[in-house]
Amino acid sequence: MTKEEVVDILIDLKDTVKEFNAVKFESTDNKKKLHEKISNLYGSIQEYYLDASGFKNIEVPIARSQLKSNYNNYFEAGYLSGRTFHSHQGYAELLSVIGIIQNKKNVKIRKTSNKGLTKSETIGIIAIILTFLGGSFTLGKYIGESRYDQKKINLLEENKILKKDTMILRKSLLEAQESLK
Repeated sequence: MTKEEVVDILIDLKDTVKEFNAVKFESTDNKKKLHEKISNLYGSIQEYYLDASGFKNIEVPIARSQLKSNYNNYFEAGYLSGRTFHSHQGYAELLSVIGIIQNKKNVKIRKTSNKGLTKSETIGIIAIILTFLGGSFTLGKYIGESRYDQKKINLLEENKILKKDTMILRKSLLEAQESLK
């Protein structure tokens, strides 16, 4: 998507929000259509909007309960939540985002493709593979050391037996030597 296309959608979104604000407290089909249009327009440029506005984590209470929903920015909280708490901040933020994107030299063009993995997926897979390899190395080292230690223990026992046998032979030789004298 080009910068001009993103700006055109943002301006269309701004105009739709103005229309919506005029009828947001009514219960009409026009209000529902405008809200749907706002959702669709925002959804089509959400990634560009979030690049410009950043993530803010805005809490909005859910009607008649103690629960709260979290939204990425004031626009989502004010116009996509179904509540009007942050509609003023959302509109101001929309105007700010339009200005930011209009003044950018270029807008990041994101291509979606079913081919290949995203950068974060690739990093995640590499992390899993490295963890697996590290675990395999550690397990192999442990098994190898255990076998080495077992061989060492066996050799120590054989050495004790050889020392005993050597002592017995020495004693026998000394006794035989004394009997010859």
